[in-house]
Amino acid sequence: MEEQFDYEQGFVVDAETPWGEKMPYIDYGTQPVDTRRYWDRETHEREWEKLWTKTWLLAGIASDAPNPGDYFKFDIGRASIVVVRGEDGELRAFHNVCQHRANPMVDSDFGSLGGCFHCSFHGWEYGLDGKLTKIRDEEIFRPELVAHRPGLTPVQLDIWENLVFITMNESPRPLLDFLHPLPEHLAAFRMHQFRPYRDDALSWDANWKTAEEAFLEFYHGDDVHPEAIPMTESRKIQYDVLPNGHSRMIIPIGLPRDFKEGDSVAPEVQQSLAIWEGTPEDHPDLDLNGADFKTALVRTKRKWAAKNGIDFTHLTDSQVVDDYNYSIFPNVTINLFSDVFLIQRWLPHATDPEKSHYSAITFANPVADPDYKIWDINNFGPEAKGPMNFDGSVRPPRNRPTDPAEFGYVLHQDIMLVPQLQKGIRSPGFKGLLLGEAEVRIRHYLAEVDRYLDA
Repeated sequence: MEEQFDYEQGFVVDAETPWGEKMPYIDYGTQPVDTRRYWDRETHEREWEKLWTKTWLLAGIASDAPNPGDYFKFDIGRASIVVVRGEDGELRAFHNVCQHRANPMVDSDFGSLGGCFHCSFHGWEYGLDGKLTKIRDEEIFRPELVAHRPGLTPVQLDIWENLVFITMNESPRPLLDFLHPLPEHLAAFRMHQFRPYRDDALSWDANWKTAEEAFLEFYHGDDVHPEAIPMTESRKIQYDVLPNGHSRMIIPIGLPRDFKEGDSVAPEVQQSLAIWEGTPEDHPDLDLNGADFKTALVRTKRKWAAKNGIDFTHLTDSQVVDDYNYSIFPNVTINLFSDVFLIQRWLPHATDPEKSHYSAITFANPVADPDYKIWDINNFGPEAKGPMNFDGSVRPPRNRPTDPAEFGYVLHQDIMLVPQLQKGIRSPGFKGLLLGEAEVRIRHYLAEVDRYLDA
């Protein structure tokens, strides 16, 4: 019989890393999670009124609108928000709707306006600051109807690490207070220096929570991601709940293990080193099939970074190789590695609680070198080949694959599961989610959702 797991203590990946210590445990009990929250229309409406319109939401990337007139669009539920760079260099957010007859001001995900917003329906125009500048044939309107010069409706905006957050709450708390303690925990990764190199999106037949929860634990790793198991172990993950509904799991990479007997280096080790241009011959003093695998990975990545002019000197060994997976309440996760990171976001459908929208944007350090090659975080082994000569100067288009395999086989494995989970939740034979301690992040964010809904 296996020894009982100490779920209050859990695992600690590297206590010497700043903020790496185990966070205080919160006991959320063992009550099964009621499935109504994943399909009930009344709950869906309450979430819109009390959650989505009240909290801070990740809308996009500041560097996607570098010049005056550049914009990007963020659609969530029944709302569409446009974020635009003003003539003064500041980013501003507005509801994407003309004040005349409710026509959208922009249709594209990204673009440039030139000097103003122009409504394609009747030609009303607004400055980049949202102020009304032109009513076509204004003389046909009674003066008292438009005397207040109705401008675009503003939305509050703030920026953290090149990430743009908006809130429809007219009296929100400051963004950094809401994000606490993530800014302190993640400062060493210098996320603002990274630029996107992949941007994929899809819509699927699943509630946004059903979808997100598939990514808040690695208990599923052994069965869903067998390619990852040579790199880690699903029982040795550090799970922590954090204030404000946020949470994290730290997945150790390169754990000591016996890959095979004999003198030859296991293919899994060779493939891992090769991602960062390393070979087993670089480490004649190490046991690459066992206890020294992680040491070899750290050496290889630090050497690769120095060659490409990327500064890893301020990072601990754990930060260099491990997967720091943080969630931002209510609907974002960030898989942070030293050289790449992945942002995933789940958004509700406007009217149907059993549909939602998903995006996955992958970032890397830009380097102006034609031989620079990055790791595609969505693949392992020989398929983990990112684009060559990534200097960050060209923003990748938003791709909406018809085949989920285009996400890379790691995300593909998760994506194929999600609609099946939604079907299972509606089964009369299913009585509620039975969440173990490796799934505590799910209970934690659901408790914060309930706090908003009960407010």
